[in-house]
Amino acid sequence: MATIKDISKVAGVSPGTVSRALSPSKNKFVAEETKQKVKTIADQLGYEYDSSAKKAKNTIEIAVLTTMTLEEETRDEYWRFVREACTRPPSGKISPLGISTVFKMELISKKLPGPVR
Repeated sequence: MATIKDISKVAGVSPGTVSRALSPSKNKFVAEETKQKVKTIADQLGYEYDSSAKKAKNTIEIAVLTTMTLEEETRDEYWRFVREACTRPPSGKISPLGISTVFKMELISKKLPGPVR
């Protein structure tokens, strides 16, 4: 796999310029000709673009706090629709939600001193 330094040597520009040219949020600071040159060389060398940056722009990460057990969640029609709405492919311009963490109140209350309200 090619690195930013490899691309900069071949392109004849600094590693910082390569980094900016390949970054969607910073490439406006690089001349169009240089951007194209860097991208072409990166593709030729097999540079692997960071897919997590692209994913982060297209999804919204949320945490879910629930008092229900997994069994209760599966039987509860409302909760099932909420989960489906959060995870189904986007329609129109709405981004999908990625549920990164589900907190179970029953587990949290066991770890906290005193009653959970």
